[in-house]
Amino acid sequence: MIDSLHIELEEVYPPYTYSDKAPANCTYRISYMKVDSWKAETCRITLQGYNAKHALVYYLEIRTDKPRWVKLRVSHADIFGVYALQQHLQLHYCTSQNPILRLEEDHYGFVYCPEGPYYLQVPAGTTVIGFYAVAIDWLKRYRHSYLIGFDGLLEKALKQTDRYVVLGPLPMHALISDEWLLLASLPEEEGIIMDVKVYRPLATLLHIAQADLLAGKPKTHLLAERLEVVKHHIGQLGLHAAPFSVALVAGHFGFSQQHLIREFRLVYHITPKQYYLAIHLGECRRMLRDKHMTVKEVA
Repeated sequence: MIDSLHIELEEVYPPYTYSDKAPANCTYRISYMKVDSWKAETCRITLQGYNAKHALVYYLEIRTDKPRWVKLRVSHADIFGVYALQQHLQLHYCTSQNPILRLEEDHYGFVYCPEGPYYLQVPAGTTVIGFYAVAIDWLKRYRHSYLIGFDGLLEKALKQTDRYVVLGPLPMHALISDEWLLLASLPEEEGIIMDVKVYRPLATLLHIAQADLLAGKPKTHLLAERLEVVKHHIGQLGLHAAPFSVALVAGHFGFSQQHLIREFRLVYHITPKQYYLAIHLGECRRMLRDKHMTVKEVA
């Protein structure tokens, strides 16, 4: 996909300074994402983005000492998923006084956006926003997607390409289902999850445990039970379970990568990466032993 979301900064004095590196205090630092960061005297804006073939994935972080309007430009019509990871936000189209989308923290909205300027209204403090940009033809190719089912809104978006269509706000857990999570799929060669059967139970686990973990009060026994369900589910998938990025899964639901790894190790005494490698090695051994396949065939 062609990059779709751009930041347009107003002129200030002293002016913004640009950097292609995420600041040290950035909430999410995801290694494979392209970084654009701007710093002014009272504001810091960081946009991280990744081209995921059928979707563009973005994290936008705004640190400001007062409520602020941030101008975004959509360069070509796309369907955007917008979720508020930290603080609330309002999204306006052009100079309209009425927001097309209001989101409280931990809620999700879904908008078909034509080309043009958009404005984010954010409060003072740190606001973290996640975006998926999905090409309109993606839904045309996947007509039976879970997404089409929401009151015909997306079906309408396929026909009315001259205006925005809004779905939401919704709590995040409402979007944890089947094909929807394929929007987060990144290329397998990048070591990112491709199979929704892997992502869905883990994402569900993270969402359920989110409040406890972010409050610093993990209910370890409940987490252990949920992790056990995930472990069993993924174990049944064998080699069909592609590797995934811990950072992407963690960041998508408001965790730091380190926090997720720490909780996983607390329960299983190994890291997620070691756990999934063990699953794949076990499956390889089974194929060599039971199916009498050669090493070349297994590879």
